[in-house]
Amino acid sequence: MTIPSSVGPSDADIRAIEELVRVLVKSQRALQMYLPNNPMYSRALEQISSAFAPVWGITGRLVLDILEGEISWEDVIVYRQASRTDGLAWQLHQDGLRRLTFLPGVEAEEVVRFLEVVNRSRLLAPDAGDDLLTLLWEEDFVLISHAFVEVLGDGIEFQQESRIRDAPLDPGQAHTEVAASQAESADRPAGLVDPTEFDSTLFFLEESEVRLIQSELDDEYRRDIRQAAIDALLDILEAQREPEVRREVVALLEDILPAQLSTGGFRAVARILRELRVIAVRAPGLNQEMHTALLSFEDRLSQPDILEQLFVALEDSSTRPSAEDVGEVLRELKPAALPAVLA
Repeated sequence: MTIPSSVGPSDADIRAIEELVRVLVKSQRALQMYLPNNPMYSRALEQISSAFAPVWGITGRLVLDILEGEISWEDVIVYRQASRTDGLAWQLHQDGLRRLTFLPGVEAEEVVRFLEVVNRSRLLAPDAGDDLLTLLWEEDFVLISHAFVEVLGDGIEFQQESRIRDAPLDPGQAHTEVAASQAESADRPAGLVDPTEFDSTLFFLEESEVRLIQSELDDEYRRDIRQAAIDALLDILEAQREPEVRREVVALLEDILPAQLSTGGFRAVARILRELRVIAVRAPGLNQEMHTALLSFEDRLSQPDILEQLFVALEDSSTRPSAEDVGEVLRELKPAALPAVLA
């Protein structure tokens, strides 16, 4: 008799999981440092979604084992933190977490809630009544389950695991359970209420409603989160009359424009400049200082240091935008940029 040899995960699969865990660790810090209206917060969400995409081509259920200072997948270490007394793996392990399971779709919203819960637990006082596991139970995740251990005393550990929502029953099993329920109802004395009559069901939507929800979900997945964050900043700049708020938005845009150029976001840069010209004209309560600051972005784009980032992005094949996007930015340049462009 031949015993089949087990085949471990491929190097490409391991690299995909390693990249995902690295992004989760990095995003945990970003969610802790920045507010939801900060572009870095939105960028972290975008990176999480992108990192999960190749993973679902490898497995339909991602199971990560939490070790002290390490995270493993399929018995392969996919994350090892520099310090064994600090970091995501160490924190989860110290709080009793031993295994995390993610299902497809978790990247849409639940994984962000999970990371925010982890960050909240870091701020709990030593004598607080809650801990990480309590906070996780309260969230009632649908696409995330976790296994943890609880020390009962004398070194005895009791392991518990949250459950991901069960899959629907197959028709045969469903028929059997319905028949059993009917038999139980027949034996119930008159006047007693059947508790199952108050159970909610997952299948209460019409087919047209399901299609509508699916369409909305598809639109949400296709939405450019980075552009949505920029649009939100521009809306705040136009609608908010408070000078301090507007100055803060302008300061953020001063960081966003060079970053967009360096990563090939030429179309986004051109759109920001066009929107700033419109806001400078129609924004209510705009003082002269802010009016000048908004229009100055056009001149800054033509400065040599900004143009240098533009040319670096053009030389980098990994971030090189399309010819149409390049044309969008070139049309926004001032005549003063001509010598640098020709050079």
